Amino acid sequence: MTIEDKLKSFSEKVMAETEAKHAQITAERDAGLKAEVEEAERRERQKAEDELRLAEHRAAQERGRLVAAAALEAKKKLLTRRNEMIGELFDGVKKRLEEFTRSPDYAAYLTNEINTLAEGTPGLGEVRPCTDDMIGGFIAQTTGRGIIDHSFKSRLEREREKFNLFKI
Repeated sequence: MTIEDKLKSFSEKVMAETEAKHAQITAERDAGLKAEVEEAERRERQKAEDELRLAEHRAAQERGRLVAAAALEAKKKLLTRRNEMIGELFDGVKKRLEEFTRSPDYAAYLTNEINTLAEGTPGLGEVRPCTDDMIGGFIAQTTGRGIIDHSFKSRLEREREKFNLFKI
């Protein structure tokens, strides 16, 4: 082999090694870039999933808040309407009681109520009919129990309080 052949062979060998090294470096670089790209994509997917979960959580919270607010508003409206109906009912009862106090049957009713109270209440003292602002009925004084209020107004108020015991 001549020197030229040896040089050519050496040159080819060096070129082959260089090309192989270049290919190896390129492959390693491409693999590294691919890994970096995959890692960046994984991080972006994770970030998107986290943002989606956060948005879903916030939406669920907002939905819960809106449902609670709507339920509260419905209860307020129901309570308002209930109170209006109770008011209308007791206004009607009050009018009927006022009409009753002007009827011929009222005197007999009053006498009967006072007699019934007298039978069951020892020490019954003064009995006074109620004034117009008390709607009707009577107030009695006793020696043992103090004052007994049998006015229509106080009876009406007690009955109205019973309605308020049944809250929504």
